[in-house]
Amino acid sequence: TRRELDEVRSMRNPPLPVRRTLECVEILLGVLSPTSSYVAPSWEDVRKLTRRGDFIATVVDFAPSQLDRKAATFVKERYLKPSETTLRELTKGAQRSDPDAKPVEALDKEAVYKASKACGPLMAWAESQIDYAEIERKVEPLREEVEQLEKEQAETRVKVDALNAELEQLAKSVASYKDEYAVAVRNAERIKADMEKGKA
Repeated sequence: TRRELDEVRSMRNPPLPVRRTLECVEILLGVLSPTSSYVAPSWEDVRKLTRRGDFIATVVDFAPSQLDRKAATFVKERYLKPSETTLRELTKGAQRSDPDAKPVEALDKEAVYKASKACGPLMAWAESQIDYAEIERKVEPLREEVEQLEKEQAETRVKVDALNAELEQLAKSVASYKDEYAVAVRNAERIKADMEKGKA
């Protein structure tokens, strides 16, 4: 709800799952840029984006087709399913700005829900967006293959139609030649008969 989100916005030092959930949501929305460094964006920057009047509407109206594939990969590798190496680097980055920072962990739905009622659904939303991106990535080659097969089928249909037209023309020609041949045979037989009469 808006009230729960307002509570998150008012936090000066939110629990790490809350902060990281909002970071990954904003990256997926394209309002926060992925960074190659392991230093997290400032809480002030993250909080500022959630204070926008259209933040909830932007999340609700976001269509999976709008999802940037690089952002989806980044969120998956940094937030949802990071490797141990990535987690160590993220922890080092966090401890550079705050020596007391807790170790960074992969986002866990249960931990996020426990930390904030507002961020739990946002975490579920982020996971569903990543799942969509994964499915689309797997389906895209199949879609391209279907398009290619349809194109080849259309080209083949054109060729078949052209060959059928040619066969039809040849069949007409053969029928015409048969008729001409029949006339020629009759003429030859008549001439032969006339020649035999002439001999008699």
